[in-house]
Amino acid sequence: HQGPELEEARAWTNQHTRPYCGAPGGKPGVQWLENAGSVQSIALLTLKKPGSTESFGLLVLGSPDARRFSADLATDILERIGETASAALTH
Repeated sequence: HQGPELEEARAWTNQHTRPYCGAPGGKPGVQWLENAGSVQSIALLTLKKPGSTESFGLLVLGSPDARRFSADLATDILERIGETASAALTH
């Protein structure tokens, strides 16, 4: 992906260290999903090299269920998924 969407995603990922869960409105990366129009909740996971403050990617999970990724969801497992994905993609 290129253009303003990519820059928006880069800026967002460099400002967030924890996963975001909630409504998709105005969040980066949602438009990349094949079924973006039916997505009612999302989880955004910043991908970073261990020890780095700069991101190299964004993992976007979407669901048509508005409660799947609610704002009050515990994010420890999502953090682990982000760490695992980051490690796999950097090795």
